[in-house]
Amino acid sequence: RQNRDHPQKADRQAMLNQRHPLVKILATIAPQLAKLEAENPRLESQLADSEIYNVEQKANLQTVLMAQAENKKQLEAIESQWLECQEKLEALPE
Repeated sequence: RQNRDHPQKADRQAMLNQRHPLVKILATIAPQLAKLEAENPRLESQLADSEIYNVEQKANLQTVLMAQAENKKQLEAIESQWLECQEKLEALPE
């Protein structure tokens, strides 16, 4: 009987070995994703303020626009990485 149980245990361990790195990556990505998502409303709020479009605020406007573009770029990259990990996890047998 032990011989039959052993392959199941090995299969389970192999599955856990495949899942663990993906779960670890997702745990690392989650706070990064939350931080980037929280930054969007702050930047949008700054851009919604009409004062930022005054000539004296040109440098600030450029800084906020660049920050918004960088935030969007990072958010897309992290979302893509998160989605890839999720798909790999879902493809693994349970």
